[in-house]
Amino acid sequence: MRGTGIAQIDRLYLQVPAQYSATRQAFTESLIASGVDVVSLDSDASSDVLQVAVNDERSFRRPISTSAAIDAAEYELLVEIDISVSKAGDLLLDNATLSSSRVYSVDTINLSASYEEQNLLLGEIRTEIARHMIRRVEAIAISVAVP
Repeated sequence: MRGTGIAQIDRLYLQVPAQYSATRQAFTESLIASGVDVVSLDSDASSDVLQVAVNDERSFRRPISTSAAIDAAEYELLVEIDISVSKAGDLLLDNATLSSSRVYSVDTINLSASYEEQNLLLGEIRTEIARHMIRRVEAIAISVAVP
């Protein structure tokens, strides 16, 4: 990646439901940074365009440690995103789950800061999952020699 583009892929169609707008943004930014043009499905030669669909997204927060006052001191954030990849109607990858997690400490004195930290970490997690998606799509593209 590192700005060199994704092997075998110049254009890609990204299908993300409206409720996952943060995921759409993270995926789109990562693809553009990798030199891939994110196109609409109705663009010319759409049958030659690899299509990535986000089917579902789940996020979880669970306590992993407690303080002396028996409050949650640390939480694990986990995000799982299911994607499918197809080209010209042929399913190349069906409902693969990509996931990433982070651990953060809760500041019981400043809950607002803890909430902001959680939101920042969710953004980082989505960006990391976008990188996972790019590597997966690149491997698929190489294996099927997508022009």
